[in-house]
Amino acid sequence: MWRSRTRAAIYARVSTANNAQDPRMQTRELEEYCQRRGWDLAGVYVDLGISGSKESRPELDRLMADAYRRRFDAVIVWKFDRFARSVSHLLKALDTFRALGTDFVSLSENLDTSTPAGRMVSREIVKAAPAGGIVFLEAGFDHFMSALFQINAHN
Repeated sequence: MWRSRTRAAIYARVSTANNAQDPRMQTRELEEYCQRRGWDLAGVYVDLGISGSKESRPELDRLMADAYRRRFDAVIVWKFDRFARSVSHLLKALDTFRALGTDFVSLSENLDTSTPAGRMVSREIVKAAPAGGIVFLEAGFDHFMSALFQINAHN
């Protein structure tokens, strides 16, 4: 069956709007990733000077609205904490993307839900985060994955 090229949306965020943080560091790597995968860039969404703890941000809100409009097939972020700073916010977004058939890629954490391994890890995140009360966005993804496998080993 013929499949059209994946349409990708990039989301980036910096918490300060001054020159100390430049979102181009994120977007440049994400654009290169899309090129390597042969994905078409459907949109770039960048929030400047806005804390990741806020679930409502202008460009994130626009990204989510466009996800519902099916304007892209995948959302690519540089790192989880650029997208969401709370587990509940990330889990809600992953669940929404899954329901819409939209893949999610976190470049730094090597999570890609367009692959079988990425879908499995995503399911484990959803299962383990509430059970273990894990706040991996602050502790770091490596710590989260270690805790996840410890929880699963005991279940």
